[in-house]
Amino acid sequence: MPKDKPSWGGRRPNQTGRPASRKGALRVHLTASIDPLTDAYLREQAKLKSESIGQVIDGLVPGWTRKDAYLREQAKRKKESLGQVIDGLVPADPAEPAEPAES
Repeated sequence: MPKDKPSWGGRRPNQTGRPASRKGALRVHLTASIDPLTDAYLREQAKLKSESIGQVIDGLVPGWTRKDAYLREQAKRKKESLGQVIDGLVPADPAEPAEPAES
């Protein structure tokens, strides 16, 4: 097979890959079971802001470099699941903005 046509098919023109993170930032996989209202709120905010759900969650945790570390530390301190911590960050009334998290 010629070098300009690799056997695996090659990169297609529309495959741009994942956008770069800010310098020094790592992507962390976070799995949590959340309340259906929290899910609806996060999806709505993501759509309104044209962001991912992860970016919306990051916005609920201001001032922390490692958002996942904050969420895990809060879960451990409160003896709650990650989902319960995230549920607590979302306002009970979606019309009201969420209160800023402790730093």
